[in-house]
Amino acid sequence: MKKLLLLALAAVPFVMSAQGPVPAEVESLTEGWKVTEGLPAGGNARWATAVDGKFYLRTRPNEIVEVFDQNGKAGEIASTASTFAISRDEVGNVIVFEGGAWPAGIFTPNDAAGAPVDQLRIIPADGSEPFVIPVDFTDITGFANGRSDYVGWAEGDIMDYGVFYAATNGDTQIWAFIFSEGEVVEIRPLSIDDSGAGIQVGNQSPVTAFTNAAGDVQLINYVRSGNPVLFDINYNDVGDPVSVTGKALNTQAEGRTNLYGVTPFSIGGFNLVIFPSGAAANTYADAFKIAELTADGGFNVIYESAQTLADNALNYSGSCSEVFVVEPDPTSKVQAKIYQYAPGNYVRCLNLRLKHQVTAINTVDAQKTVSSVRYYNLQGVSSATPFDGMNIVVNTYSDGSRQASKLVK
Repeated sequence: MKKLLLLALAAVPFVMSAQGPVPAEVESLTEGWKVTEGLPAGGNARWATAVDGKFYLRTRPNEIVEVFDQNGKAGEIASTASTFAISRDEVGNVIVFEGGAWPAGIFTPNDAAGAPVDQLRIIPADGSEPFVIPVDFTDITGFANGRSDYVGWAEGDIMDYGVFYAATNGDTQIWAFIFSEGEVVEIRPLSIDDSGAGIQVGNQSPVTAFTNAAGDVQLINYVRSGNPVLFDINYNDVGDPVSVTGKALNTQAEGRTNLYGVTPFSIGGFNLVIFPSGAAANTYADAFKIAELTADGGFNVIYESAQTLADNALNYSGSCSEVFVVEPDPTSKVQAKIYQYAPGNYVRCLNLRLKHQVTAINTVDAQKTVSSVRYYNLQGVSSATPFDGMNIVVNTYSDGSRQASKLVK
């Protein structure tokens, strides 16, 4: 099954909440494949995404996207600029930001002549040729130019309707990039109701989005010198994002003030995170932990890997660490693929399986109304009406939340 709503399927109606009646437990975590040849140099290679078994890696020194799979290096895709921001949407379209030269970052709106230089390179899920979307920030009031190491994914299908979330260093708000039919039609500032837990000025500010176990989209923002922040998205009455509400995650129990590199995901009705382990502010070996995210912002560690690389093995230019990308299995409620990149050492794919899942039925709030319905076939094509055969039905409600279910016509 290819190009499904991979992350939306983690939120089908058999899930009740982020916390099940029993804690999450790992049944197995096994290595599916590992690549050690043909890797880029290790320096500052920290951002990647994955689609249907392929791992897309961006490294700062190289103006390419490098692709790896179980057979090794599968190819290169031409890009521009030396920034390394890359992501994907829910149906598998890969999004690459290409903007100002390092170290200024990707949000540097004008060249010396005053012309916009920022653009998005789209690698379509259907295998067609990549194409470029120009992005003009010159008329956007309040947008702070600067580096944005964005990760995560975009809601929906950017070829139809989707939303991507990002922030820049030195900024104090999150921006929603709204796509329609393959173009960015709006870049909207989202005000923060944070009670002191906002994006920190002067730090790199990656923002990663995920669908939680309740079927709602949440964001995690992490910085190098403070606790990560978990944000809820607030929507208007037509389902567009308008603001975020955040709270700091307690990482002190893990022996460090930050979890730079934390990657959230949801399977089995549990909200989970994977992150580099170690007490240092930045860890330079390949050990990691998987934890369940608790309601009070803490972590219940359910798996800790052994360290195979020596200390400082990943310490390129004093800042490199591991890269993790998680792809929930669309055919299973309790399985996911975890892609781990140890810069300069290996790319591998791990198969995670939980022992159990939350089985209670998720009830829909009576105050909600359905604002839109989309149908997806097994090839990831969307329609306003059902396809013959198997469909994935995605309901979007008036409060912006979504639920997915299966339908056979």
